[in-house]
Amino acid sequence: KLFEAFVCLIDRNGPSHINLYFEEPLYQRATNQTTHREVIEIEPAEFEAFEIEDFEIKSPSPKIMIYISTIQKNEPLIRVLKKWNERSDTVICAELTSNIHEIDAIVNADYCTKEFVNHTELYQPDILVTIGGTMISKRFRTSLQQHLPIWHVDIHHTERSWNAFDTNFNFLHAHPHVGLEFLYNYLPPKVHSYKTEWKLLSDKRLQIHRSFLLKPRLSEFFVVDQLMQHASENQIFMWGNSTTIRYAHWCYIQNRAIHYANRGVSGIDGVLSTAIGIQIANPEKEVICVLGDVSMIYESSTLINLSKLSHFKIVILNNHGGKIFEHISSFSNPREASYFTTPSDFSFHQMASLYQLNYHHIASNDFDFSSILHLIQRKNSKDCIEINFPEASNKEWSEYFEKS
Repeated sequence: KLFEAFVCLIDRNGPSHINLYFEEPLYQRATNQTTHREVIEIEPAEFEAFEIEDFEIKSPSPKIMIYISTIQKNEPLIRVLKKWNERSDTVICAELTSNIHEIDAIVNADYCTKEFVNHTELYQPDILVTIGGTMISKRFRTSLQQHLPIWHVDIHHTERSWNAFDTNFNFLHAHPHVGLEFLYNYLPPKVHSYKTEWKLLSDKRLQIHRSFLLKPRLSEFFVVDQLMQHASENQIFMWGNSTTIRYAHWCYIQNRAIHYANRGVSGIDGVLSTAIGIQIANPEKEVICVLGDVSMIYESSTLINLSKLSHFKIVILNNHGGKIFEHISSFSNPREASYFTTPSDFSFHQMASLYQLNYHHIASNDFDFSSILHLIQRKNSKDCIEINFPEASNKEWSEYFEKS
């Protein structure tokens, strides 16, 4: 029954959090194994005709944007996206947790918002098509809410619809590849400069972004960017919630690495345990869990499960407590800030030793990313890499973020 429940959850593709041991790791008193791990794959149905009632889109100048959030990709989806990608009237934007590597998508829409707002006649879509989960980028979502498309079409194979924009809305209850195939035939291609304009903007913003990062600096943002730059096909990244996933989204470049995050589940809970589960299911891959110090403290007990693994990497971005609120809140005084942040001077050395992890400490006075890269690329080892950041280490990034 439990296995059937998991299959149902995967098929529905919604946020779910199950905190349950499948084996007894502490006392080792069980004489017979009662559970068995099994990796399952849910194959989507091939294209099937389906009925749409009261579906209508009218737009005089169809500039189409397909926005892909967290999704379980498959061959039918990639095939139809490649068809859409050939159209000059369509731009495809993909977030990092979509893991869409097969097409040349716009992956940096998050830091194109300034030009989007200032030149809406060029970049604002007439028709917005969303597939997958909700947008990670609150910034780009806000820009779209302020400069609305004429139509918003959400496609999902469950009855869950995401209507986040106060505009004409249509929901297609279908698998994403089925809905996209339907729309492709419903909206005939038209010659337009829309895709070209977005491509030029994306390239321009990427050059500015890379120029900002030419100067090495000890900051969370720079470390995340370097991890992204050196990501390889054999790696799976599990990004922590709050600050870490936002940095990763800003630094994302299309590569063959796989990226996951517990978006929309239960705050910082479940990041490390999910990463360990991913490693168990993918023993041939190198799983790297990147998370903050508060998340690591919160989930430290799940490290007991590392005894079953031969390799695993944890990168702790230790900014000494809950600094996400410095980005999303404006505090008028230190007392107000104390209600949100959780300052601490905790070191993870003893915790790593307790669970037989190779511990590595990177401080501000000896920062060298090449040493971090060397540790991450080590084979058949379980490593905990703690990087300590000084106060206000992300000040430059915060200023850059506000100006972009």
